[in-house]
Amino acid sequence: MTNNVDPSAFVGEGVKLGTGNTVGPYAVLLGPCEIGNDNWIAPHAVVGTPGGHRDHPHPATWAGETGGLGVVIGDRNRIREHTKVAQGLLSGPTRIGSDCLVMSGAVIGDGAVLEDGIQISANVVVGGESRIWSRSYLGMGAMIRPHTLIGPLSLVCMGAVVLGDVGAAAKHLGNPATTVGANVSGLRHWGCGERAIATLHGYVAGTSGIPDGLPDDVSQLLARWDAR
Repeated sequence: MTNNVDPSAFVGEGVKLGTGNTVGPYAVLLGPCEIGNDNWIAPHAVVGTPGGHRDHPHPATWAGETGGLGVVIGDRNRIREHTKVAQGLLSGPTRIGSDCLVMSGAVIGDGAVLEDGIQISANVVVGGESRIWSRSYLGMGAMIRPHTLIGPLSLVCMGAVVLGDVGAAAKHLGNPATTVGANVSGLRHWGCGERAIATLHGYVAGTSGIPDGLPDDVSQLLARWDAR
C-alpha cells in the first residue's frame, strides 16, 4: 500500500513514511522524522518544527538545514488541523505512540512522549519533555507544564493547568489541577467493572494497592506506573 500525500503538502528531507498514511493539503512534515503506517495527518498540521527554546537554533529544515533530534510517530494515529509537533531538542526525539487522537490546535512540545491510546483534545498544550502515559485523556484547553508526568488511564479535565506530576487512573481538574478521585468514565471505557472501580478510589488516594478484578491490560499498566 502506498501513501496518499496531497500535492500541496511539504515533505522535507529526512522524513521517512511507512505505508497507508494520508497527509492532507498544506501539511508540513520536517525531518528528521519517522512516521509509521496508517496515520492520518490533517491539512495545515506541522510535524517537526524546531523546539521552543529561544537560545537554541531554529534551522530552516524546509530548505535543507539540519538540527534537532526529530520526531517519531507510530501507527494509526489521527493528527488534526493546525496541530504542532516540535522536534526533540534535549533528551531525544519527540514521540507519539500508536492509536492516538491529537485534535485541532494542540501543541506537543519538544521531547514530549505520548504513549499509546491517548486522546489530546483541541487546544491542549503539552510542555516539552513531558510524558503522557497510555490511555490518558486530556480535555480541551488543558495545559501541561514541561517535564511533567501524566499517569496512565488518567483524565485531565478541560481547562486544567497541570503544574506537577499527576497519578494514574485519576481525574484531575482546576487551576492548579488537583486530584478528585478515580477516572470513572475512562475506567469503564477500558473494561473495568463497577466493583473494581470502587476499589480504585483507594488506589488513587494512595491508601491501597492495585485491586483485584481489573482487566489484565489495566493491571499491567498500573503495575508499570508503580514500578517506574
